[in-house]
Amino acid sequence: MADIQTANARAARGHVFKPPHSDQSFPHASASVETSMSVFFEEGRFALPKREIETLAQWIHSWNTTGSKQHLHIGGAYETSRTNRLRRLGFMMTLLQQLGVPQKRLHPEDDWTTSIRMGSMDDVPVDEVWLKLREFQSS
Repeated sequence: MADIQTANARAARGHVFKPPHSDQSFPHASASVETSMSVFFEEGRFALPKREIETLAQWIHSWNTTGSKQHLHIGGAYETSRTNRLRRLGFMMTLLQQLGVPQKRLHPEDDWTTSIRMGSMDDVPVDEVWLKLREFQSS
């Protein structure tokens, strides 16, 4: 039943997001587990709205199982200035750990710290953050 609710929530809000450089499939994931999704920050906020947190928690619960080797890569927030992207990243990292993703399996993309554009402290637009699963490859 939770899978149906998750699918309905994603379809209703369009949360599934595949970055242009993403793989189209995740070879070891079950067919019902999405390999990527996106969440949306509201204007002027550094925390996600409650509905976004709930959807994210359901998605994480669908793949974050005991013994999972899946790592979570986080990118996006392209519209937000660097200073406020770092604030939003701090929130995301803390939230993801609270939702049960170990810190060693969280990987922010370089775009979080790259100075794409400068902005004021009040420059906090609506913005999208993508999350993508990748399996850890040992060397």
